[in-house]
Amino acid sequence: MLKIGEFSKLSRVSVRMLRHYDEIGLLKPAEIDGFTDYRYYREDQLPTAGRIAALKDMGFSLADIIRILEIYDDRKQLEQFFSARQEELEALSRETEHKLTLLDAARKRLRKEENMSYNVTIKTIPERYAATVRMIIPRYEDEGMLLVVMIRSVSLNSCSGISTSVSITMGSISCLTPDYGFLNSVDSFQMTLILISMLSV
Repeated sequence: MLKIGEFSKLSRVSVRMLRHYDEIGLLKPAEIDGFTDYRYYREDQLPTAGRIAALKDMGFSLADIIRILEIYDDRKQLEQFFSARQEELEALSRETEHKLTLLDAARKRLRKEENMSYNVTIKTIPERYAATVRMIIPRYEDEGMLLVVMIRSVSLNSCSGISTSVSITMGSISCLTPDYGFLNSVDSFQMTLILISMLSV
């Protein structure tokens, strides 16, 4: 039998954590001295401590590890736990990759802004017909996707030609020829394509 301190050194799990494992029922000592309350472990409990450490490194919670150890010899159920965790990690990886892409785009935008100068002219014009498409794109370079969506909308409403836009007026859809258009970026990847007709509302 090993005292808790000895077991801690061999398993590389702190005494404090071993006591916590005991409290939650994850790894209970083989014996507790009724007079001193000293915890004693068997040598054959070391592999279990190793499994717990490995599962923690995979990102499993202690509550999940308790359930996994209960079915550890059932390969089918164990595979289900591993598959679910793999999906979670892959989703986290995609989210992290997206955030890294946003950071890279922000850096590029900052470098461009250092060398850019703007001449801003403010004008007030009457209300105009406008057709808009707003969507989130995977990359800044994919801004052409908005035009594709706009063209598809135009085609579905019996309008022809790239230079034609769709206007929604009082619930009806009609065809207009836009005089100019522009892209508006709300943030790094949420963009709006706006086509303007010079016909007054």
